[in-house]
Amino acid sequence: MIEWEPEGEGRPEWDEGGRREGGAGQEGDPYLGDDGRFGPPWEDPGAGEWLQRLGQTVAAGVRTPEELFRTLRLTGGFWQPLFFYALVMAPSIVVGNALERPFGFITGAADGGWVLGLLALLLFLPVAIPLGLFVSSGITHLMLLIFGWANRPFEATFRVNAYGYGSVAWTFAIPFCGSFIGWIWGVLLEVVGVSQVHGISAGKAAVAVLLPIAVLMGAAACLAAVAGVAVLGALFAA
Repeated sequence: MIEWEPEGEGRPEWDEGGRREGGAGQEGDPYLGDDGRFGPPWEDPGAGEWLQRLGQTVAAGVRTPEELFRTLRLTGGFWQPLFFYALVMAPSIVVGNALERPFGFITGAADGGWVLGLLALLLFLPVAIPLGLFVSSGITHLMLLIFGWANRPFEATFRVNAYGYGSVAWTFAIPFCGSFIGWIWGVLLEVVGVSQVHGISAGKAAVAVLLPIAVLMGAAACLAAVAGVAVLGALFAA
């Protein structure tokens, strides 16, 4: 158990797995948010230093995602969840990219411009990370609105994506396969989070999350097929 001095009686205590001692908050707890929600540890200054709170929140997403999202505060601003997401995602992407470079030299696939490529990545991430999070959250929330399943505002969906994908973003540091693992894992956590936060079934949450992905993949397959037919036609015509 991580000990800390509470700012008031009834403040939550978090264990190393990101779980609050005693389960759900009690009435009169000054830390309780809307609907009695009190998490995650990352947003509780009394849960320890920032690195402790980061680790507790990541652990909660990995070990007990249902509890993380069931107790997730639905309001409180965009900055803290965005900062959590970026703080895990950005260094993981950089580390994963750097670890892949030596293999490129061995196979001859990399050239001397890899340093410039890494610098370009560092310049690109501060824009791509928040933009990607807002866009992906917006697409999911749009699907919820279309189907009439959006029982919470956009901020709640944004928080699900930030803490869901952020909790497993460390997998992007694994060379080659890490980003794929993290993306699949993040999608599963998003389904759990959308279900818990919006109060809908897991099936409905899966439709809202997976349908846009299926549409994009279908469109990409159609474009690839059209391009393939065009290339074959050009070859036969020659």
